[in-house]
Amino acid sequence: MRKSQEIIADHEAEKITIATIIKNGADSYYEIADLIETNDFYFEENQIVFKAIESLIKNDQIEKLDYPTVLNKVKQIDASAINQFELNEYLPEINHLAVLPENISNFAKLIARSSALRNLDIGLHNARDGLRKTSFDKPILNIINDVESTIFNFTTKLLTNTEEYSKVGDKVSDLIDKLASEKRDIIGIPSGFPLYDYYIGGGLRRGGFHLIAARPKVGKSTICLNIAKHVSSLGIPVLYLDTEMQEEQFLIRLIGSISKVSTTDIERGKISEFAKEISEAEKQIKASNIFHKNVSGVVHSRCISIAKKWIMKEVGINSNGSIKDCLIIYDYIKIMDQKDKGNDQEHQYLGQIATDLHNFAAQFNVPILTAAQINRDGITREDSGIIAGSDRLLWLCTSLALLRNKTEEDFVADPINNGNKKLLVKEARFGKCLDENQYINMLCNMESSFMEEGKLNASSINGENIQTKTNKVPERKTLAFTKKENKVNEPSGDEINL
Repeated sequence: MRKSQEIIADHEAEKITIATIIKNGADSYYEIADLIETNDFYFEENQIVFKAIESLIKNDQIEKLDYPTVLNKVKQIDASAINQFELNEYLPEINHLAVLPENISNFAKLIARSSALRNLDIGLHNARDGLRKTSFDKPILNIINDVESTIFNFTTKLLTNTEEYSKVGDKVSDLIDKLASEKRDIIGIPSGFPLYDYYIGGGLRRGGFHLIAARPKVGKSTICLNIAKHVSSLGIPVLYLDTEMQEEQFLIRLIGSISKVSTTDIERGKISEFAKEISEAEKQIKASNIFHKNVSGVVHSRCISIAKKWIMKEVGINSNGSIKDCLIIYDYIKIMDQKDKGNDQEHQYLGQIATDLHNFAAQFNVPILTAAQINRDGITREDSGIIAGSDRLLWLCTSLALLRNKTEEDFVADPINNGNKKLLVKEARFGKCLDENQYINMLCNMESSFMEEGKLNASSINGENIQTKTNKVPERKTLAFTKKENKVNEPSGDEINL
């Protein structure tokens, strides 16, 4: 038998697991089949024996085993292994071990744990080796992200079901029963805007990449902030990656959104005048699960790294390996620094940011909400083509909605009391797009960063009534809605066209 120093393995657990299967047959094998596989065994003699056992049970469909049968199968697979590992002596030896079939899962878990730690050790070694060979001109944050990714990807893989594939027919009945017992209108995380949730297909879905686009100063950040506020109120943690606001400004806007007090009044220190409202906002924010990080000037690969660490530290992972409910908001997609662009065209780089966010959402099955900026054509047009790189974004996104100021013509047919902005769901992979000239009214006051949903500008949707509360404009002098607010605010200079 081989001896090795500083190995991460449990030889006894490996032997007892094999002995139990040989003595108890297929029942014991299927007890641990989803816990370990051949490569999880460290000792080569145990690998070849387990491979033989697996072939006998799965391919030859033999229910009862004995060590001569196993030895014969080893000869068929690799005859040289008999002498190499002295299996004529080894198999009778482990056959005499005292085993209890009910304990096999515990020993299999020890094998799996040892295998996982070995793989982690290899990953860390490779990371160290990569550091030594890395290019000197590679940004340090990119190097750090590579190392962190090694750890994060390994951890999630460890905790996730390792089954490579399954026969869908074996699971369809259980799924139907599960769906029938969990009848619900919201499939994903509720945004706080019922009509929006309805049209995008049942809320912010796991693995979904949801996009809200608007012109500058129309309310991209406001709607994102209000969604964060609502999701957090449900006890679900939210990570807000912010390319614009520092933490203090974000907090002021969050206080305003909850209290409905003008952020200007808050910044001027008029706390005593709105003591009750602000005190309640303070209480809610302290109890919230909103995490904010200003990522202005931070390359998007580093943002991904931040999100990974946040998930591991603040969100956590379920026993089945899935990440617990959470929401990541990226506000908003744009060029961070001219040097980030390299030789790529602007839309290509922006598309890469979107791709990375989409892939992260899909890989780790978490919802991501992001905002984008509409180009100048978006002043008059209301189709998805007004977003730079729209073809790629439309291919990536689970849903796309445009947030617009209502026009004078809109107010004639749809009074300001119904809403001063409109939300148009233009793409929805799991939902249904709004028809032309249909939109969701949004009641928004930029002074307080407050937004809530009004009603649809149509009374019903194909005869199907959608339940949503009737919202009224908050009665506060500092929150007066005016048509002046609804004029397009053109930025000075050239902005990024997304």
